[in-house]
Amino acid sequence: MYDQGTIVEACELRLEHIATRDCAMPMRHALGAFLQARDLESRFCADVISAVGEALANAVEHAYMGNPLGTVELYAREDNAEKLVVAVRDYGTFIERDPYPDRGFGLPMMHAIADAISIETGNGTRVQLLFDTSRRHGCVSGSEAVAS
Repeated sequence: MYDQGTIVEACELRLEHIATRDCAMPMRHALGAFLQARDLESRFCADVISAVGEALANAVEHAYMGNPLGTVELYAREDNAEKLVVAVRDYGTFIERDPYPDRGFGLPMMHAIADAISIETGNGTRVQLLFDTSRRHGCVSGSEAVAS
């Protein structure tokens, strides 16, 4: 018999797709459904999807440039209704570049939205975003959030 205090409530999503421009939108939609099923506030969900969408766009646009197409993976997990970890991984080549004019806002946006971010390069690139969800439960619509 399990003591309820020792049970870890966790839920996760794992997706893998060929890294084409068409894959990012359905992966974002699947993440949105996952977040909605976790009963997270709608504004918070929109922020998470925006940050993760930038990581997906970077993987799709840059990882396999000049090479055969590979895959992009999205992993999301919420533990004990307290923290959400979302990772985007590709197996392409990480490229350091000079900034483009009017581009390069994705990484600063990810840093602004997530509570923590890590980027690992080596066998591809893995961007991991960490979000505190401890006070983000209870799907509040925009109008309800403003009124409270």
